[in-house]
Amino acid sequence: MIVAVIPQLTLGILIAAFAQVAVPRDKVGRLLGEQSGLRGLALASVFGAVMPGGPFASFPLVYALARSGADMGCLMAFLIAWATISVNRLLVWEIPFMGFEFGLLRFVSSLPLPLIAGLSARAVCRTWPGLRLQPGETAPDAAPVRREKAR
Repeated sequence: MIVAVIPQLTLGILIAAFAQVAVPRDKVGRLLGEQSGLRGLALASVFGAVMPGGPFASFPLVYALARSGADMGCLMAFLIAWATISVNRLLVWEIPFMGFEFGLLRFVSSLPLPLIAGLSARAVCRTWPGLRLQPGETAPDAAPVRREKAR
């Protein structure tokens, strides 16, 4: 099992590192930050719905987005969309095995779930401020990563 997992995990970590470097922090904060509103939740939902791959790709990407300034609501919307909507799973597995009607019903009934989860996460974070991530934090109760300036 380790032999199968190591390459997937390595690629997932590389995706996260690439995403953290390639996407500017201010752009992530603007598009997926606390002030992004429903537009940010919808954007995160679309990204999550079309995200291919398993948890070894998605979770490192969510980690990179969190460190780049995305708020908890958008992170939850991304993950819920990836887990419930998944266009890739719809096209590759559900429609071929279960039929178009079943796949369409599952897809349409799943559409509001990421937005509901994102709004709920934002409400919980407003109630419990310790859950908010600041750019550079690694966990809800972790201290921000501070880099010393070279003298």
